[in-house]
Amino acid sequence: MAANLSTLITLGLLAAAAAEPPSASRVILRWRPIDGAATYEVQIAADPAFTRIVAEGKTAETTFVWGEYPATPHHWRVRAVSAEGRTSVWSPARVISAELAAPRPMSPKAGANLPAEGNETAVSFAWEACELCVSYLFELDRDARFARPLVAQPLADRTLRLRLRGLGRFYWRVTGV
Repeated sequence: MAANLSTLITLGLLAAAAAEPPSASRVILRWRPIDGAATYEVQIAADPAFTRIVAEGKTAETTFVWGEYPATPHHWRVRAVSAEGRTSVWSPARVISAELAAPRPMSPKAGANLPAEGNETAVSFAWEACELCVSYLFELDRDARFARPLVAQPLADRTLRLRLRGLGRFYWRVTGV
């Protein structure tokens, strides 16, 4: 039997959005070892000219952990220090990007048409994890603007099964938290 449009639920998918990074986020800087280096000096600045240094430190390792996750791009550089205290020139500056990848929706796909089961339809929603997210906010609405979501549910998991009532178009999105 052919599907009748009046018995289908259409699901619309909006792009997932990333939220603020978790408070436990941090930046880990890594570089290659330099021959003759006993330690390294690291600087992080809010500007590419390094006039507004926000963090600096010394380490014997080729990594440096900055306990911040900046909301805007920052710049970092490193230089070697010999056992005698002689310093090399600073490395070229690199950018710390302030980006948090959003969770990627997997199913249902945008524009999916699902057959109705009477006046209700069970729908399974799934999305890929985002690297720094500790939880997710799932939202479902009939309006693409999500002015008053029908469902706004915080979740630790990456899946959710709901029973949708009525026919028509629904929109869903997931935000990483």
